[in-house]
Amino acid sequence: MKKITDKLKKAAFLALFFLSLPDSFASDWQNSPFMETDKHGRNEYGFITFFYIDEIEREDGELEIEFNAAVDPETISRKNFIINGKYLPEEASYKISRKGTKIVIKELPSWRNETISIEVVDLMSANGTTIEQIPPIFINDGEEYERDEDLEFVYWYWYDNNGGKPFKR
Repeated sequence: MKKITDKLKKAAFLALFFLSLPDSFASDWQNSPFMETDKHGRNEYGFITFFYIDEIEREDGELEIEFNAAVDPETISRKNFIINGKYLPEEASYKISRKGTKIVIKELPSWRNETISIEVVDLMSANGTTIEQIPPIFINDGEEYERDEDLEFVYWYWYDNNGGKPFKR
């Protein structure tokens, strides 16, 4: 009788153990920013405290802007992108990636083979965090800007070229 109860206890323990495994693996998925959608069919995103440009890449007639979190598509307009001191012109098309973390702008012919300055302003992440404001980024064709490596340089470039005034939007 004791052998049967020991075997039952062992079987019950193993069953509970294996049944609890999928929950522990699924918890990573449940914490992912793409777990559920809200009443409008948009993804529910986790809380982020900083929303910023992670990378800007310019090549093959396109300007690709990558963010650290998904952009709220309802806040995107041509006034969010300032190129060479002007809002994004109507002739320049743009598209948003499926995840919402990249925006690709098709360059105008007048921008090719020239250094352009780009600024992204008043953009919001999918959870309502406003984008971090940084000075304009000057970028040539075939170059890229990466936040981790180039942000300090951008601030010092602005500081040196504006009479030592710190950047303020």
